[in-house]
Amino acid sequence: MAKSVSNGAIAQPPASKAGLYIALVVISLLTMILMVPSVFEWLRSNSLEVIITIRKDYSQKNLDKLMDLISAMGDKYGIFLALCCALAVLNMNNYLMLIGVSSFGVAVNLLVKMLIRDARPYFYSPDYQPVSCDFEYGSPSGHGQSVTTFYLSFITLLVRQYGLQNKKLTLYVVGYSYCVFMCFTRIFVGLHTAEQLLLGFGLGLMIHILFVHILVEYFDKLYEGIETGKTRLFNRYIVLLFLMVIFATLLYLYIERFDPAPQYWLDTVKKSCPPSKHFISFHYSCLNKYLVTFGSLGAYFGCYFRRWVLKFKDGSKFTKPKTVFKTVIRVLINIAFVVILSVPSIFIPKTSPIPVLLFVKGFFVPFAATFSSMLYTGKIVKFLNI
Repeated sequence: MAKSVSNGAIAQPPASKAGLYIALVVISLLTMILMVPSVFEWLRSNSLEVIITIRKDYSQKNLDKLMDLISAMGDKYGIFLALCCALAVLNMNNYLMLIGVSSFGVAVNLLVKMLIRDARPYFYSPDYQPVSCDFEYGSPSGHGQSVTTFYLSFITLLVRQYGLQNKKLTLYVVGYSYCVFMCFTRIFVGLHTAEQLLLGFGLGLMIHILFVHILVEYFDKLYEGIETGKTRLFNRYIVLLFLMVIFATLLYLYIERFDPAPQYWLDTVKKSCPPSKHFISFHYSCLNKYLVTFGSLGAYFGCYFRRWVLKFKDGSKFTKPKTVFKTVIRVLINIAFVVILSVPSIFIPKTSPIPVLLFVKGFFVPFAATFSSMLYTGKIVKFLNI
């Protein structure tokens, strides 16, 4: 169990070595598989055949909806929901680490997508229609990366915070199984080929190791600095993230102007995807999701603002919920903040100017939602004694 120290920071037990060893073994196996060109191409061609077969011979309306819903839980909405759950059970320093690893992981993934520009199977194959359409590039898989990074990091932080050493193997088995099943749903609904999912899975593991097993002390000191006033609002990590936003925006402008996607990809997508999906460009879709992800940084700014501007010293202290019911109430409060403050994005038309779609709807709305959630939920939890 974590113990409080005099300066308000949280003393953590060391990170679980079992989680690190498992992740390293999986990464090594994936590297050996994907470094062989013939295996890489075999995975691509055969998984495309599997997708076409599934969509033609095994597609059922209710099953498609179920698999698409499960698949969507690895997207921005599913991760935001999981972050709301995490806020109810994690210390603030662990929660900020989870925010950091999630936002950085998706940012790196989308940057790699914009640089590689690998097509999803329905960009070039007119032989099937996916259940739903995403318009970012395909590799590495964003769902494969984000789900792996988030849930394995969440499990590791739970094990460390609550001392769940006797349950960690079970938790990791459940975590890896969920990640693998999530990847399968992406194949079932026709959104990714196997090698794209494996690359995303491997990237997610590497980012998980970097943050939760290597940079863990840095994030503990970052939160300790917020509590003691030693951490600047715009520290090196935050500056790096904003520089990544600037780089991604410049890369988007360059690609849009000088290196657009092949025309036959655009033609195939228009045939494969429903006309109700508002499509601008593949690089726009990457940058938009990139900025939505960075909106979660509002939690960091909310934590800082609450401690040093509003002086909510009591609200920044974590108290473990005593019952499952109180945990559920905490989660619902967190979700309510995010949902209510995300409502304004509904009233921004999809035909608005691109800067409005990117920086107001894409970044500012989720930033305000997570900022407010971090700002006030601690006080509400204390007031309701939950």
